[in-house]
Amino acid sequence: MKKSLLALTIAATVGLTACGSDDSSNAAVDGGVTLAFKQSGDTETEFLLTSNSLESGSITNQGAGNEQLGWNFYYRVGDTLFVTGYENYEANAYVMNDEGQLEVLNTFFYDRPLQQFGNVNDTTLLATDPSYSEHGPLIMYTISAETGRITSKVDYTIHDLDTGTAGEGTVAWPTALVVRDDKLFIPFQKFDDGGNFTTPDVNKAYVAVYNYPLTTENNEPLKIIEDDRTSNIGVNGDTNGLIQTDSGDLYSYSNGAVSGGFAPASTKPSGILRINNGEDEFDSSYFFNIEEETEGGKMFWMEPIGGEKAIARIFIPTEATETLPGGAWSAFYKSFHQHKLVILDLANKTVTDVEGVPMHQKRYTSPLEIKDGKVLVSIETNEGTPEAPDLQTHVYSVDLDTATAVKGAKVEGAKTVKGFFDLN
Repeated sequence: MKKSLLALTIAATVGLTACGSDDSSNAAVDGGVTLAFKQSGDTETEFLLTSNSLESGSITNQGAGNEQLGWNFYYRVGDTLFVTGYENYEANAYVMNDEGQLEVLNTFFYDRPLQQFGNVNDTTLLATDPSYSEHGPLIMYTISAETGRITSKVDYTIHDLDTGTAGEGTVAWPTALVVRDDKLFIPFQKFDDGGNFTTPDVNKAYVAVYNYPLTTENNEPLKIIEDDRTSNIGVNGDTNGLIQTDSGDLYSYSNGAVSGGFAPASTKPSGILRINNGEDEFDSSYFFNIEEETEGGKMFWMEPIGGEKAIARIFIPTEATETLPGGAWSAFYKSFHQHKLVILDLANKTVTDVEGVPMHQKRYTSPLEIKDGKVLVSIETNEGTPEAPDLQTHVYSVDLDTATAVKGAKVEGAKTVKGFFDLN
């Protein structure tokens, strides 16, 4: 399909949790830069819309936009953007038509909220549901990016320990879906099966390894690998607990902090592990200790940016944020403006702060788009005081070679931007 000359899709939200949905509308939008954001206020409605420039000025959805239902995840595969509902159990696959307008390619439905996503090249979306506390199989959906339709739906298992007493067993919460050659790698956290979102087995990293593709006859892990140098992999809501670099190596990050959603906190440092290309075990000779390199910082998100590098957010914990119960999940809150943007050299184990980006807050980030050596990110800051906050969202353009950023347009009425997507 012929596309417009430029179509970057941005997904933005102000909500931290699922919320009520509003009636959907599909106003026509001009070709150019497409953004989707959730309005501030009581309704917290999400929109997809377009803008001609993100370099300066302001962006608003007034009079235009494709309204979305409720809280959504956004994930691009090839030229298709999948908008996946958290509460309404339906997904819309969007493409850009010849007139530079977004249109729905297809809508599909699912049984439970899909919260973890991955892709196979530019052709296939993988999506799965986590287990909040229920025992039993999970479901892996395979969706064609060309048609937006489900091509397979397979029950599968990761980890499921049922003692017969609620709260004493554990279930798996997947934190990435990565296909490399004929293997599928799924890192996961272990949650209690009482619905308390505690992490009773937090002091190890776990990855389940499968033959790919999954089938009804091939739906159990070949193995589950573990490493006790750091904690459970990933954080809630992130699709990149495990990433693949240009060399084919896989890197995982671990957080383990109370403020990052772990209870109890891990006694192991926040760090990065590696699975070498062609192997399915952790590299025992490699460990990137993030806490040592950042004077106590904790990993909160990372994304590959080419070569053996990644862009990442690291937050700086305090005594208040790491004390239960008050500090639980505090890194996800809008009042927690202690995140910094950095460039990681994974091979050489170095951390470089991105110059020009203030300390900020960021709860959710979709996979990034790299264009001409730069990426667009959203930065949320408090321009007021703790007593009278003035929360603002701006678009920043980050030069990956120089680790510098330039502040761009303000996103009016939104607290966060979920992601940028090139639909050309």
